[in-house]
Amino acid sequence: LSDRVVAVAAIAGGSPPGPPEGVSWPGGSFFAVLSDRLRLSLGNAAAALAVGKGFSDSGSVGTSIGGASYGASGQINSASAALTADPTQMQIAASVSGGCHADVTLACIPIGVNYDLSTSPDPINATIQLSVQGQSIGGTIANIGGFTVILTPSGNPLEKVLSAITWPITQAVVAACSPVINNAITGMTFSMPLPSFPYAIGGATLDFQPTGLSIGNASGMFAVSGALAVS
Repeated sequence: LSDRVVAVAAIAGGSPPGPPEGVSWPGGSFFAVLSDRLRLSLGNAAAALAVGKGFSDSGSVGTSIGGASYGASGQINSASAALTADPTQMQIAASVSGGCHADVTLACIPIGVNYDLSTSPDPINATIQLSVQGQSIGGTIANIGGFTVILTPSGNPLEKVLSAITWPITQAVVAACSPVINNAITGMTFSMPLPSFPYAIGGATLDFQPTGLSIGNASGMFAVSGALAVS
């Protein structure tokens, strides 16, 4: 590019790539373009933040004659990212599991039952939205897709029979757990700072910093463009 200085960088351990050819570069005095490989690496870094994150909920439903007190907990076991046609977004798939214990009252008789907790679909899908946060490229896990919490009777044969009998009551537990799982996955953020560019000349050092940044699409790649502030 005759009127620009272009620097290329690689993910740690990789070889520096050559500048892509035939690309319509963003305008402005500064831009950064992320390859699909780097974008996917960022997405998987965001997905890793979700792995191991736990959730729990407890409460009661019904009455003392026919109702249940319950406690449910679980965690996100695995998560991975995938690219989409929109370079400013990615998809994340998160697998969830857990358990639920309910003390159910039937005709004034308390009964303890247990369930394995899972979801349908498994994994759950959500969107990673990329954005500019100050002088960093950031992302937020948001817009989780629809899913259903599934409680499967567990334990010994008698417990499984009792769990099946009390199924209508424990559907309230399913309704209570859904927003808890939703909150466990969505809202997490990550960021990757954009570097400043020091330049020494005549015994003085100038520092060029990206400013006024916005995101866009550069020939199907995620792009950040703006101006350079000099200090």
